[in-house]
Amino acid sequence: MSGAKRHEVRPNDRAFVAGDRVVLKEWDPTPLNSYMAHGYTGAEALFTIGHVSEGGTWGLPSGLCVFTLLEAQP
Repeated sequence: MSGAKRHEVRPNDRAFVAGDRVVLKEWDPTPLNSYMAHGYTGAEALFTIGHVSEGGTWGLPSGLCVFTLLEAQP
């Protein structure tokens, strides 16, 4: 995981607020061969949520949110 991702767009199903922590897990949608299923790679990263934009603002559909990803603070 390169750290290039600086935001997350997702359903706002947990009432996210600035300061919350999230763990993002890497998902590989393509199997390596016909014997392996797709799924989580095992790579994960911990982030602290910065700003949260909720659905219904800035053209974002209701029920979604966008939040910034900051390096996790201890």
